Amino acid sequence: MSEGLKLKIADIVFSILPEGGIEGFSLGKNYIPFITEEEPDVVLETIRGENPTKRGLAGEKTLFDASLWNYCQTDGRHIFKFSLASKNNRPERILALEPDFKRGKIILSKVGRLKDGILQSPFTYPLDQLLMISILSQMQGLLVHSCGFKYKNKGYLFVGSSGAGKSTLSKIIRKNIDTPILNDDRIAVRKRHNRFYVYGTPWHGTAEFVSPEKAPLSGLFFLKKDTKNSLQRLSISDAVSRLFKCLFPPFWDREGLTSTLKICEDTATAVPSFEFGFTPDDRAFETIRDKFLI
Repeated sequence: MSEGLKLKIADIVFSILPEGGIEGFSLGKNYIPFITEEEPDVVLETIRGENPTKRGLAGEKTLFDASLWNYCQTDGRHIFKFSLASKNNRPERILALEPDFKRGKIILSKVGRLKDGILQSPFTYPLDQLLMISILSQMQGLLVHSCGFKYKNKGYLFVGSSGAGKSTLSKIIRKNIDTPILNDDRIAVRKRHNRFYVYGTPWHGTAEFVSPEKAPLSGLFFLKKDTKNSLQRLSISDAVSRLFKCLFPPFWDREGLTSTLKICEDTATAVPSFEFGFTPDDRAFETIRDKFLI
């Protein structure tokens, strides 16, 4: 069997192993920077062309339904079913995670042809992000709707929902300073060794910035489009509320959701938070530079 694929995202190494005649995986360019040879934290076996009921992965009662996917449990395993639009409601793929989240299977009941034994990586939306959200909730982490950059080993996180200006701001920052843009849409935060770190992820926005780098989190900035640039310090309670609104929490998992809420509160408590009113031009960068980068 091929050694498969290893990806390191937010200091978590995922190993995707092929079975059933699969020799390897093709990978989207946004994932290339995250390839690693390190030992895995999470091992996933990919099984092609099989009815999931044969492995006892059909699941019991649906606990969470998001139309294109749903979540259930079987014997403590966490079961995600994807693409349920077929006539017989048979999922096109299933992600089944063991109770400890360290091992799992990806069942592909409907896949395209293999070319020289190579299959398109199953690590695609929404499976990849649901997996990441689940794992982060077990490892003192969050996935945040945000952009951010690293400068002199400090990480700056700019938080906002769709349309808040994350990709625009990322391009402005990159234009003005030669420093890694971690991502322009989704960034991971983890508490490690009593410090908070920001991590780039593969899941970019329209500006298509991705980076595997990380940095200690030094500031939270909640984006607000404005006619002038300003920074207003926020209370901890305000920061917690704003941050939670821009998280991707595991609503399907009560224990994971509780952990996510705790890390959200801890992050906003430990890191200074600001409302950043900004204009979509170089003056926005100048405001950040003059206050934090000099």
